Amino acid sequence: MDTTWRTGHIAVTGATGRVGQALLARLATLPDEVRPLGREADLAAGFADAQVVAHLGGALRPRSVERPSTTAFDATPPTSLRP
Repeated sequence: MDTTWRTGHIAVTGATGRVGQALLARLATLPDEVRPLGREADLAAGFADAQVVAHLGGALRPRSVERPSTTAFDATPPTSLRP
């Protein structure tokens, strides 16, 4: 088993939200460079050489139930799984 810690840049969208803040606190204990990205962030620059992207934008509160933000996770099950 490889136990070598891999370091690299980590971009975190939604970094100013509740989940993002909790993740940033945990990532602060690791040797990686963390790039917190909020609503007004330059995403192209933030993602430029990131090895990991944690996408949390809109994770807890999408803009609406009917039409979530494009940054929110799509929780709609595929048609084959609907009752």
